[in-house]
Amino acid sequence: MKHIQKFVIIILTIVLISIVLSNLHKEPRLSDEIVKAIEYKTGDRSSCTINISEITKFKWDKMAFYTVGSSNIEVSNALGVRYNESTDAMTGLVFVFHGKIVYQEQIPYYPEQPAKLWLWLPVDLGSPNCIVVFPYNAVFIGSKDQDNGKCYYEITPEQR
Repeated sequence: MKHIQKFVIIILTIVLISIVLSNLHKEPRLSDEIVKAIEYKTGDRSSCTINISEITKFKWDKMAFYTVGSSNIEVSNALGVRYNESTDAMTGLVFVFHGKIVYQEQIPYYPEQPAKLWLWLPVDLGSPNCIVVFPYNAVFIGSKDQDNGKCYYEITPEQR
């Protein structure tokens, strides 16, 4: 019985060490990098412009920027690449390079428990909830706001 307990403890220790080590080398999420860029560039102001192509550390030639109300079919059509992820109650960024998705990040939209970064796309009735930008025009307005002692960030396309 003692051998089994020692074996279980050894296995659990190995698993725990593996989890800790894998998190140490984890790349920061792009949304975290966007928040850092907004924080750095705004200073005392509440908004700034940021270029997503200056923040990304991977190659891409198209990016879909979608907000709540978008469908994976709409994102697929915009990018010309099949996008199978659910977009329900999500905003997100999907990057494509040479016809393949190279990075994607979804940000859940829960108004009662907001995420640190909001993706905002001003829409008119009947206009799409998804846009495509390229490295040369990936300029967004970044803003920050405080509510109940918490800082929230938002990006919206500079032009539509």
